Amino acid sequence: MLLGRCAFIGILLLTLVGACSASEPADDSSPATTTTREPAPAQGSTTTGLTTWPTSLSTTTTDPISVGPRTLPAVSSLERGLFCRDLISSGYGYSDAIAYWVREGQPSRMDADGDAVPCETVYDSADVASFWGDSHPSPVPAEKPPAVLAELGRGLFCRDLEAMDFTFDQAVAYWMREGMTGRMDADENGVPCETVFPAATVTATYGPPNALAVYLVTTVGNTPIPRFEAVGPAVEAGLICASGTADWVNGTDWRWEDEYICDDGTGSFIAGADIHISDERLWESWSIVSGTGAYGALVGGGGADTGPAPNDLWQDHMYGRIANPDGPIPEPAISFRTAG
Repeated sequence: MLLGRCAFIGILLLTLVGACSASEPADDSSPATTTTREPAPAQGSTTTGLTTWPTSLSTTTTDPISVGPRTLPAVSSLERGLFCRDLISSGYGYSDAIAYWVREGQPSRMDADGDAVPCETVYDSADVASFWGDSHPSPVPAEKPPAVLAELGRGLFCRDLEAMDFTFDQAVAYWMREGMTGRMDADENGVPCETVFPAATVTATYGPPNALAVYLVTTVGNTPIPRFEAVGPAVEAGLICASGTADWVNGTDWRWEDEYICDDGTGSFIAGADIHISDERLWESWSIVSGTGAYGALVGGGGADTGPAPNDLWQDHMYGRIANPDGPIPEPAISFRTAG
């Protein structure tokens, strides 16, 4: 369904341009890029805990806030990572703290008990009650996370993203935008931040430890139905076919799904991508949704980017790892970055 896919990409482009024109400049206080890397995974090491980020935004005024005889900078211009105590000590009111909390993605550092009422132990209880009224608030509905990640400066580390309550998949998209930098993937196995985020979270995206690397490119615009080509150890091991058609299945504001139908008749699989950053391209995380035939048990995923290609075409570039519990048992995982 070329029309559906192209129309969806067109809508994303219009939204992307609007977001770029309306977004604030990158934070100049972001750490400078260095050659330092995250630590490589230790033998048998594990991580615990799960960091989640409710992806929510709210529009705030860019006009200065007048408080008595002095003027405070707009909430939208404040640096990231502040706490409730930082805001109140700087003179910001409770409603300003709410606006900042929403802009930050409702982080737990500002709402320790997770009841969707941030800063309630820092600000006067009368101010908190006045803002919310008699009813207990519900979390702010999730909106479009790409605007938040697009504002991040360059040169951040996995630990910086985790500290700001970004999810692992969002860290993957940031790593993709950074050019799959080694500072976020010390062992260069094509899986970033695996020593910072919980192992279960990493496996949920990239598959089990024996998953094999794959690089899949889908080209949109030169045939009635887009086509894909796949290379890498996963193809060589027979876990996935080398080529076929990519039929658009579904798309929402910040997610798309394609069905990949193999030329060799071995089956098909559906992969979905969540868009986490939108600037000059779309930076995404992707994962296998379902499959048929030889790919009924296929699992895995990784990072992706979508954008214009020569000759007025569009391409999806999907990097990652896949495994098939019902298929051949592969050798230990190898990265597409280091595969010969």
